[in-house]
Amino acid sequence: MTLYEKRLEPCLDLVEELAASGLTNEDIADRFNIPERKFVELTRAHTELARALRAGRRQMALAVESTLYGLAVGDEKIQTVEIRKKRVKVDEDDEGNPIYKLVVNEKIFKRGPNIEAVKYYLENRESGRWKRNPNIEIDEQEVNSTIMAVKELMTAPVPVRSEEDWD
Repeated sequence: MTLYEKRLEPCLDLVEELAASGLTNEDIADRFNIPERKFVELTRAHTELARALRAGRRQMALAVESTLYGLAVGDEKIQTVEIRKKRVKVDEDDEGNPIYKLVVNEKIFKRGPNIEAVKYYLENRESGRWKRNPNIEIDEQEVNSTIMAVKELMTAPVPVRSEEDWD
């Protein structure tokens, strides 16, 4: 029985979970007591292992992307707040004993857009239209002709006007 069959093949779901939680190849290899170099070799040799790693990393990327998008547009988050619990009588049993329900308040948190998240999102998702330092193509001939036209206007004599020109 090979190292792959013995240690990794039965645990491909765990490998995917570890990759989804952000662990590197080195971290995952350490969990299985395998040298990182050997782990990389096994990944290249066994497509099921490579698929599990890719799937886990894709899950992590989607979670990060979703969070980034929420930061960029502003979002609502429902969070259970356990500061204020109260027991509320909802009914009685057959013997007349009260039946209580524990009520926990939920609070909705709204966060506005985060400008840095917006910039990051646009620079990476719409890079054709949004760049930090865009390369602007300049037509040198057009610029030169504009400069010459402005120069002519500035060096031309100012026409003398008569009072009739003002009416």
